[in-house]
Amino acid sequence: MTLPITRPKIIVPRRRSNILTRKRLLDAFEDIIDYKLVLVVTPPGYGKTTLLIDVAHQIDLPVCWYSLDALDQEPQRFLAHFIASIAQQFPEFGKKSSSIIRNEKHMTENIDQVVDVIVDDAFEHINEHFIMVLDDYHTVDDSELVTAFINRFIQRVDENFHLVISSRTLVSLPDLPLLVSRSQVWGLSFEELAFHPEEIRSLVVRNYHLSLSRDEVNDLAKHTEGWITGIILSAETEWGKEGKSVLFNQIAGIGFYDYWAQQVLDKQSPVFQKVLLQTSLLDEFNASICAQVIGKPPAGFQWDDVISVLMHNNLFVQPIDGKSTWLRYHHLFQDFLRARMEELYPKERAAILWRLANYYAAQEEWGGAYTVYLRLKDYDAAAQMIVDAGRSILRRGRLSALANWIDELPETTLDSRPTVLSLRGYVAAMLGDPDKGLTMLDLAAKRFEDEDNMEQLSGVLTWRAGVYRVLGRYRQAIADSEKVLELAKQIENSDVYVAEAYRNWGLCLYRQGKGEKSAEYVENALQIYTRLGEDDH
Repeated sequence: MTLPITRPKIIVPRRRSNILTRKRLLDAFEDIIDYKLVLVVTPPGYGKTTLLIDVAHQIDLPVCWYSLDALDQEPQRFLAHFIASIAQQFPEFGKKSSSIIRNEKHMTENIDQVVDVIVDDAFEHINEHFIMVLDDYHTVDDSELVTAFINRFIQRVDENFHLVISSRTLVSLPDLPLLVSRSQVWGLSFEELAFHPEEIRSLVVRNYHLSLSRDEVNDLAKHTEGWITGIILSAETEWGKEGKSVLFNQIAGIGFYDYWAQQVLDKQSPVFQKVLLQTSLLDEFNASICAQVIGKPPAGFQWDDVISVLMHNNLFVQPIDGKSTWLRYHHLFQDFLRARMEELYPKERAAILWRLANYYAAQEEWGGAYTVYLRLKDYDAAAQMIVDAGRSILRRGRLSALANWIDELPETTLDSRPTVLSLRGYVAAMLGDPDKGLTMLDLAAKRFEDEDNMEQLSGVLTWRAGVYRVLGRYRQAIADSEKVLELAKQIENSDVYVAEAYRNWGLCLYRQGKGEKSAEYVENALQIYTRLGEDDH
């Protein structure tokens, strides 16, 4: 099974022409060869990503890139993209590494083995020094398995691997003090990334062709504390039209969202105000996804034209794909736009998010669809998606993700949907808690029996039979499988349940040493799966 990869996430973003190269920071990065781990940790808006893009395009080392988001907290997804990012630069790398992460249960229980395989893969196929950038690491820092992987990997990997972590929050690697004591860590904080007065002067001259006095530069540095977002905001909103007017004395005390509204959004045409609000609902977007999810572009425009205007007007969008025009907003600006969209156009917001969820579902990007349902606070829709896609998600081995999604649902939603309860029970058992899993499966089975819902009961019994089989309780597994075959005579569209029953029964017989009968039952299952187009079981 090949795990899906979102390609824009593992491509070094393009270097925009208005990026100011800061020699003092590039010089510091030239010494990166002496360190295995580099931490770039600041609050939002200090230009971490911009700096690393500049480094990636100017440093004389190969650079692998991985832009993280909250969905990457799932270890299997994280590692799949981690491996794919390195393979972008070193195509010989990745075959062994990709193989070890396909079995999620094995992977999560044997993280040390996973680390060793990836380290050995890199040692065997990569001889030169290179940089790996993990951008926005704070979005996955709460994942225990991701943290455990990075913590162990950075200690075991060879000296030619240099990991750069960009994060809004302190990085919680358990063995970080040990790495520091070995002089293997180098870091940049907001104090280093803050723009110095002379850098502000250079930025303004380069991008706005204006010359500020020493007092004006010092005032700007003082009021922003070198915060690049504040510097850019003041430049974009004031200097572009009215000359060198530094207004931070006037805006002191004004809320950040008020500032975005007054100085950015309100200065756009009504057409592009609406475009900004609409596109902010998408985490990443290009012309194609805008057409499918938002719908018709503004009158007189094509979506490609809209994308060009957003980039040309420098409206805080970041190109993220070197080959095609994929954009994403600066996080802070996106948060503001989304809040404004919800305030001004709640019905249209809901309609766009529904189409976005449908788009993800059509791509079988279940994690994206689930996240959108939560944004809509439509827990019933999230639960229905889990019901509809549950078997597909299980076949892909995304057990932990499915468990997390179900656990985020309100108890009332879970209580009203025994199918979701049965899924959670099966996942719990497969992830190492069979007692909890069987309790949930028993409860779901009783609910369906009481409702006389034979089809759903068949589904629960196939999962329970699978759990019994894994636990070696073959008689109980066979009893459930036999009951499923009886129930199948009473319901339509029972093929998948029949196939599962034959499969579980056959595997139990094999374990009991009854090879000939086992082969017959497994062959029956395979024939049904093949007819259904699901012969990957």
